[in-house]
Amino acid sequence: MLELLLPDHPTAELCMIGPVKDDSWKECIRYAKLHRLPVRFPGRLAKEEWTAIAADYDIFLNTTNIDNTPVSLIEVMALGLPVVSTKVGGLPYLISADIDGMLVPPNDPERMAAAVKNLLQDPHRAAERTRAARNKVGAFDWERVKHLWKGVLSS
Repeated sequence: MLELLLPDHPTAELCMIGPVKDDSWKECIRYAKLHRLPVRFPGRLAKEEWTAIAADYDIFLNTTNIDNTPVSLIEVMALGLPVVSTKVGGLPYLISADIDGMLVPPNDPERMAAAVKNLLQDPHRAAERTRAARNKVGAFDWERVKHLWKGVLSS
């Protein structure tokens, strides 16, 4: 996906954050080095570190093939970054396509790159999606959720 963006956006950079779960991490590092791609691999980060790094980036990409309701997506929506995610598992229940994020098919770098280009070409629309996402995830705030749980558990 990054290779598709670089001709039109030569200053683009990717930062892959998360724990090392399998050998795919090594394959990503190898591929980035082989193709001289501007990719950072900080690994797993504490919440404060993750928040600080997120401030340096413009878009959050979620390229997973399997997921339900990842906390990382909720956090980044609260931080105010526009989201482009694969349309897998429970993600379409978290992200309303073209309202508070963008959904693309899994394993489709062309569609992922097109979604990123769309966000970059229309910053006003990107800001609208970001505001909608931030409003949506406010419903997940613990101060709101704990009262709902209390109601369920006391019934």
